[in-house]
Amino acid sequence: MMDPSLHTAHRARPGGRLLDGGVRPSGAPVRIEFEGEAIPAYEGETIAAAVTAAGIRALRRNRQGEARGVYCGMGACFECLVNVDGRGGQRACMTPVRAGMKVRAQRHGAEGAGAPAAPLAP
Repeated sequence: MMDPSLHTAHRARPGGRLLDGGVRPSGAPVRIEFEGEAIPAYEGETIAAAVTAAGIRALRRNRQGEARGVYCGMGACFECLVNVDGRGGQRACMTPVRAGMKVRAQRHGAEGAGAPAAPLAP
């Protein structure tokens, strides 16, 4: 179940995809899981795009408890770090979705770190 303290206040209206003006998803529809909640996604889009379209804005909390999410959208700021299939330190804005992937908010400390982060890649 999604942690309401992390997401409730930072959730927008679902259906945030740009589907007007002829813009249509080109990938096949898939489902991912974010904090235990099924999220619709399309092959080829990033985790950040899928969760943002589902209305989720906060992806983690920093050490001070402040909500963090997608900021730069290009992998430079590291504000959108998430845990993907047990592997911590993954940038949601750079990681493409895969059917069935399980994404969790990045946690601080040993209990949420998961496996070591993958090396940075373009």
